[in-house]
Amino acid sequence: MSLLLGFKGTMPRFFCTYLNINYLSRGIALLHSLHAVVGDFMLLVVCFDETSLAACRALNDERLQSVSIDSVEQAVPALCELKSVRSAVEYFFSATPCVIDYALEFFSEAQLITYLDADLFFFASPEPIFAEIGDASVGIIEHRFSGRNEHLNKFGRFNVGWVSFRRDGDGLACLQWWKESCLEWCFDRLDGDRYADQKYLDQWPTRFNKVRVIAHQGANVAPWNMENLPLSKTAGQLEVGRWPLIFFHFQGLRQLTSKIFNSGVGRYGVALDASWRTLVFEPYVGALIDAGALLRDCAPHASAATTSRVPQPFSNRLVAVVYSSYNRARSALRLVRDAALFRALVRAHKSS
Repeated sequence: MSLLLGFKGTMPRFFCTYLNINYLSRGIALLHSLHAVVGDFMLLVVCFDETSLAACRALNDERLQSVSIDSVEQAVPALCELKSVRSAVEYFFSATPCVIDYALEFFSEAQLITYLDADLFFFASPEPIFAEIGDASVGIIEHRFSGRNEHLNKFGRFNVGWVSFRRDGDGLACLQWWKESCLEWCFDRLDGDRYADQKYLDQWPTRFNKVRVIAHQGANVAPWNMENLPLSKTAGQLEVGRWPLIFFHFQGLRQLTSKIFNSGVGRYGVALDASWRTLVFEPYVGALIDAGALLRDCAPHASAATTSRVPQPFSNRLVAVVYSSYNRARSALRLVRDAALFRALVRAHKSS
């Protein structure tokens, strides 16, 4: 299938991801961040529900292609059979290599495909990562856990947030092995050298040829490693240490009410200081809010479905109390460090 009409010059970068209605706004934020920092690119989004699929198509974005998970299941019938024996999250994990394999078929011109988790957000061009991958067949990124989180290495040295495969013998062999392994076993529990779709990656550098471990410290910065990396801004460029911040992985960020977000960093023992809040988290939450506004304009049914999933259990007076405790955040937007702190505010309000 050729989708490159209108593109001139160099071959675009090819990306893929998957999402359901709960991650729809994150996927749109990811798309818009790619627009901001990548020249030519194509993003394939595999949608796990019809509402998300309709919304993606309603965006009418020339760099976005969207298909239903049904298409992937038709290409990999064994994947569909797993729905009855694995939990929803285990099914998502099981689907990851199948989605990537499908994307290689979908983008028939692509020589390199890169899978991105839907909750990534780009702050700078990923070209330094591609330069580092070079002619390698596979590109993967370590978690690089901070000291207090090193115990999490038992769940995998590498993170599935960014994974690249080249359309060559070594790349396809690795992808096929991963797909077959996940179809055979992919559960949300630790089992020896297996955990979900993630811990399989630990074997790749020794099992397969031409696997590049990406060293760039500004790639896949996340709550579990941000403590290692001092954040600064120089001449408009965000930097972590001496490295440009290329993308942040907002794993764990949750929307508590329409205007209150849990940053998710507390579970990793991190305090969300002013620089991280204002330079990284607030722009991302702003992008999520913008995505919600876009959905209201072009896909109101999807917007309504997304809004219905945001918990609204508290009174306006309580929300005002929480706002007054976080008056440094942007306009009406507030970030709380973790849900425990939010619950403490609720208890304090109820007892007052």
